[in-house]
Amino acid sequence: MFTLKKRNYGPIAIDFGNHTIRMLQLEYCDKNVKLGAAGSCTAPFEIRHKPAEMDAWYAQSIRTLLNEAPFKGKKCITAVPGKDLLIQHIRMPKQDQSRLASVLNQELEGKLPFSTKGALLRHVVSGEVYQGTSGEPQLDVIVMAAPAACVHRFLRIIQNCRLMTENITTESNALMKAFGAMESFAGQSARYMLVDLGYSRTRVQISAGHEIKFGRSISLSYSTLQRSIMKDRQVNDLMADEMICQYGQDSDSPYCQGNLAVAVDTVCNVAVTQHIQMLVSELQNCLRYHEMSFHAHPVERVVFLGGLVKNINFCHSLARNLCLPAQIGDPIAAILSDSNKLPQCLQEDGVHSDWTVAYGLALPALDESTAN
Repeated sequence: MFTLKKRNYGPIAIDFGNHTIRMLQLEYCDKNVKLGAAGSCTAPFEIRHKPAEMDAWYAQSIRTLLNEAPFKGKKCITAVPGKDLLIQHIRMPKQDQSRLASVLNQELEGKLPFSTKGALLRHVVSGEVYQGTSGEPQLDVIVMAAPAACVHRFLRIIQNCRLMTENITTESNALMKAFGAMESFAGQSARYMLVDLGYSRTRVQISAGHEIKFGRSISLSYSTLQRSIMKDRQVNDLMADEMICQYGQDSDSPYCQGNLAVAVDTVCNVAVTQHIQMLVSELQNCLRYHEMSFHAHPVERVVFLGGLVKNINFCHSLARNLCLPAQIGDPIAAILSDSNKLPQCLQEDGVHSDWTVAYGLALPALDESTAN
């Protein structure tokens, strides 16, 4: 006699990137978590700044990945992309948690650049802080909000692919789940700063275990650097990407031969160095805000995520200027090591930090507060 192990599959996680889409599903067998299916697509350069064409491309890519990869079921979970999410800290008088959501809703009406009606509103209480001379504790609340039009846009794309959305959440929540699932981060009081070096925004999040203590979205991003090099060097975005990849490398391995190699080495390196200096200044402001609020709990390390982590010299420069221990984040590596055969999209690179949001979305839900 033998018994078959029951296999369960979680919802399909859909991560809408600026010009990529990643889908991932986890498989549960007894107490083991394995990779069930995964797939990704990258949009052509010519449509990346055309929203209507991108929406059609997202839908077609989802259908293609559903046909090509062994995804199970029709249930899915997604997140509002970081570029569409407003993150704001609000100080409020200490009050009962059951009333906080409705009070926040009233507090935010008229203060956001969009109506709260139908909007995605999530909040996290990062802790109690003392402000001013009154000595009365206040709640430090992190509010994450996205306009209704943005929420409906992605729900409509999913619906057109005949999938059922179980939940639409925030990328911040997905990051917290992804790192909270790692033994080296879960259940620890030590604070770490996640720096997601994204295409259109740099997202900063300070966490302790499963708790978010600080959040901010910075406009200074990969696209800022890309546009600067395109303007200075009079090149297209593809060549600017290649030049950024060369940052910090020896001049004997130039992107192009001849005189251009010297120009790339000087002009591009200067642009990247200036970008790093501005980004370090923004990150130090984040650290100062956190230190003023929670001075007894300093940040002990930095974890880099996003597309720019593939340039290790860029990350080294950031870490040196921040004067903190740093590492590249790769939470999904824990389940990939147990997979017999990886899909092509996860074989291409040794670091999979750009899969962190999809992985976090696919993990079982944690408690998340809703303000609307």
